[in-house]
Amino acid sequence: MTGGMRGAEPGLRKRAVVFAVDKDSVGKKVFRLEKLHAHGVKDEQIHFVGAPTNWKSCTATSSRQAANEEWPRADGRAWTVDDIAVLRVRGKFSDQLKKVIWEEAKAGLSKQEMNMKLVHRLKTVDEVPEQLQEKFGEVACLASGELEG
Repeated sequence: MTGGMRGAEPGLRKRAVVFAVDKDSVGKKVFRLEKLHAHGVKDEQIHFVGAPTNWKSCTATSSRQAANEEWPRADGRAWTVDDIAVLRVRGKFSDQLKKVIWEEAKAGLSKQEMNMKLVHRLKTVDEVPEQLQEKFGEVACLASGELEG
C-alpha cells in the first residue's frame, strides 16, 4: 500500500485523487485510512464500495454460469443459482465460493484467480453492480474536468 503511493505524494496536492476501496478491506493490515491521510488523501476522496453485500454476491447468476463453465462439479451435476446464492449468508462471499469450488469441483485456485475469471466474464454494463457503475461514472466526470477534485 505505501509502495503504491510512494512517488505520488507531491502530485496529490495538484491532482484530483479518487481512491475506491472495498469495504471489506477497512481495518485490515493491507489497508489503513491513516496511511492514505498521511499521503494527503482526504476523506472525501475515499469511496467505499461493497458492503453490506459484497459486489460479487450480487451476481449469483453470472457466478453460476462461470462455475458451470470454469469449474464443473466433480459429481457431474450443474451448479444452480441456489448453490451460489446460499453462499451470501455463510460469511464472506468470495471465501465461501472459493471453498465450495474446491470441495465440489476439486479445483484448487487462489481467490485472485477466481475473482479474475469472474471479472473477465463481464461483457455488458448491466452485469456490473450499480454501485460500481455510479463510482466509475463519478471518476470519469472528474477525469474529464466536469467535476472539481
